[in-house]
Amino acid sequence: VLKASGDAVVEGSGRVDSTSTKGQGGHIEVLGHRVAVTDKAVLDTSGATGGGTVLVGGDYQGKSVAVPNAQMTYLGPNAELRADATDQGHGGKVIVWADNAARAFGKISARGGEQGGNGGFVETSGKNHLDVGRLSVDTSAVQGSAGTWLLDPTNVYIAADLATANAAGMAGSDTSIDTTGPTLFQTGGTPTDSLLLKATLETALASNNVEVNTSSPGGGFGNITVSSPVTWASAHTLKLNAASSITVNNSVSGLNGTLSLQSGGSISNNSGAGLMHVDKLEARASSGITLQGLNQISNLAANSVGGSVLVEAAAPGG
Repeated sequence: VLKASGDAVVEGSGRVDSTSTKGQGGHIEVLGHRVAVTDKAVLDTSGATGGGTVLVGGDYQGKSVAVPNAQMTYLGPNAELRADATDQGHGGKVIVWADNAARAFGKISARGGEQGGNGGFVETSGKNHLDVGRLSVDTSAVQGSAGTWLLDPTNVYIAADLATANAAGMAGSDTSIDTTGPTLFQTGGTPTDSLLLKATLETALASNNVEVNTSSPGGGFGNITVSSPVTWASAHTLKLNAASSITVNNSVSGLNGTLSLQSGGSISNNSGAGLMHVDKLEARASSGITLQGLNQISNLAANSVGGSVLVEAAAPGG
């Protein structure tokens, strides 16, 4: 455990190792008021029979009373966090958390074992602001089921670039990846809006189930807006879980996968602008579901507690 009352920084080409060639990987924590893993640093808790645990800035959704939460957390573009099973076992757990802003740009893996086992769990969350840039996450499992990558900020825009997100209503311009000096813990974005690049999401869906969750209390309302088309070919699940509304302004296509939409407000696809082409759609809302146009959905489950449900679809074979 590396714990500091101020800043905790792992830098250079340093390696923090809690691996095992015979058993399960160990436990690594990097905790402080502000936390960074930079340069080519590696935190590794991989193990033959299962991955261990890596905590950077906090534990799951910042809820552990035993683990103090960082205000700012940074994972550099060349840094790596690993909790893989290397033989037969499940992937472990990797958490990157901040009560204010988290920025993660390197590589994180929690893979299942080559001889058997499921993928593990990865969370990257900033309660107010999250920037994952082109972060690489891998919870794949050659002989089992893929794990899950959870992103847990407040308002989220899924878009091809910042300009597209800004046009859809996102405030902020946090496009830089700062790696050195006093800018290490700075963020230029509006604290309540976060951008998830469609390219990052699509790449992640090839080897992970992905959940975008805005239910943690942050500075924003907890809306999720899809502003650019999202496409994936795997059978993995994309889950959008919003504290408030989900607005799909562009197509979502996962012909072999599942799209799960859960909203504390309403779900809409902007009068058919955001058509859905998925094997399975699960939609649940508190204030109504309106999905218009020629959606292509093989399996549908939809309900709304306090509003109507309208799901239009193309005719079979259409």
